[in-house]
Amino acid sequence: MNLKIAALPIKLKNLMGNVWGRLSSSIEGPSQSPKFVDLAPTDEADEAGIYAEALLFATNNPRVSNIA
Repeated sequence: MNLKIAALPIKLKNLMGNVWGRLSSSIEGPSQSPKFVDLAPTDEADEAGIYAEALLFATNNPRVSNIA
């Protein structure tokens, strides 16, 4: 249960990023094929959950004092 609670901020951040992306794209209007890709959060970045699992392991481990 603690893992689900700990993952909540990550999911909320991703949701807010998606909402912001949709709002900003609707304000800017349709665009051409972009030369650059933004680094905004996305739900598709960690579909397997490996990155989130590694972060949870590191933040719950008292021996870990630095995450880079």
